[in-house]
Amino acid sequence: MSKDIKFGEVGYLRLINGDELIARVETLHVGNLVLSDAMIIEESLRPDGSTALMLAKYAPFNRHSFVEVDENHVITYARVIPEIEKYYDLSREYSRKFVARGAVEQISQITRVMEAMIDPGSAESGDRLALVASDSSRILPSSNTVH
Repeated sequence: MSKDIKFGEVGYLRLINGDELIARVETLHVGNLVLSDAMIIEESLRPDGSTALMLAKYAPFNRHSFVEVDENHVITYARVIPEIEKYYDLSREYSRKFVARGAVEQISQITRVMEAMIDPGSAESGDRLALVASDSSRILPSSNTVH
C-alpha cells in the first residue's frame, strides 16, 4: 500500500474497521503510516432527509497532531480533490479554534462534578456540590457524561 502513497499529501484512507479518514500522510515508520491531523468522515442526517458529510478530529484527545496506523489496516488510499483538501484544512482549523477548546472545558466541568460526587468531604466540595446540584439534571445515570 505505501508504495502508492505520495508522502506529504492529503489523502483519503479507508481502514479495515470501516473508518474513513482524511489526513496528511507524512511518512512510513516501522510498518505504520504516520498521519498528521487525521480527520474522520462522519455522516449526519439533515432535517430535510439529506445526508451531510462532516470531518471530526480522529483522535480528539491526542497530545500531538500525529497518529500512526498500521499500513496493513489501510484497505483503500486515494489522493483527494482540491475541494476536499480545502474542506479538510478548514475543518482542522475550526476544530482547533472552537471544538477542542469547548470539549476540554466540558470535560473539566464533568471531572469536577465526578470528583464532588466521589469525595463530597474534600476541601472544595461545597463549590463542587453546588455545581453538581446545578448540573445534576444533565448527568446520565451510570455514565460520566453530561448532556
